[in-house]
Amino acid sequence: MDPAIKSLIIMAVCVVLFVTETFPSATTALLGCVAMLVFKVGTLPQVLSGFSGDIFLIVVGMQIIGLAMFSSGAAHMIGNIAIKLSGNSERKYIFLSCLISAVLSAFLSN
Repeated sequence: MDPAIKSLIIMAVCVVLFVTETFPSATTALLGCVAMLVFKVGTLPQVLSGFSGDIFLIVVGMQIIGLAMFSSGAAHMIGNIAIKLSGNSERKYIFLSCLISAVLSAFLSN
C-alpha cells in the first residue's frame, strides 16, 4: 500500500481518537507517531521532527498555563464573574466571553 494512503488512514484514526477522547490527547499523538513508524510511513527522525518545532513548544506552554489556571481556580473565578456580569442575557455573556478570551490571549500566548 502507498505510504500516503497509510498516513491518511492513521490520521483519520487519530482524528477519531481525538474527538472521542478514548485516550488522552498526548497519548493519541504518540500512538500516531508509533503507528507511522510501525507501518513504515517515515523514519524515526522524520516522525519525531515535529516535536522540536516552535509551534509544538508554544502549544505545550499554553497547555501548562491552562492547567495552572484551572488548578488554581482562576478559570472558575473568571467564569463566575462573567456569569454575574451578564445576568440573564445570552448576548452579554457571549460578548463578555469574547472580551475575556481576547484579553487573556493577548497576554498568555506571547
